[in-house]
Amino acid sequence: MSDLSARDLLALHALVARYLGVSPGVADPAALRLALVAPDQVAAGDLFERAAALAQAIVQARPFRAANVAQAAAAAALYLRAYDLELQLTTGESDALRDFLRGADRLALAAWLRAHTEPLPLAPAAGGSG
Repeated sequence: MSDLSARDLLALHALVARYLGVSPGVADPAALRLALVAPDQVAAGDLFERAAALAQAIVQARPFRAANVAQAAAAAALYLRAYDLELQLTTGESDALRDFLRGADRLALAAWLRAHTEPLPLAPAAGGSG
């Protein structure tokens, strides 16, 4: 199963916080637990809707001391990566993503994620070039 754990999100937040130069850590453990189950609340949704639910839950619940919006984007990317999908984000698109993350329309965020995600390249076969 590829669901993220609290440990996954805490490790990710440590990286995001270090990159942004803010203090890492959880401000509200209950909000973090709620964010972790958000993808499971989208039973009929696809992977992108589940990633969007996770991201929006982080933005709305604000479980971390700082950088909740950046963490939400990173968490959605990590969620999709567990399914061998990679979020393709250029600097010019970060404002649009931020707007979708802060919005209430999970399906619009899911559509944006779907449009900006590509499968990870296949790893070369072990043993050489055959």
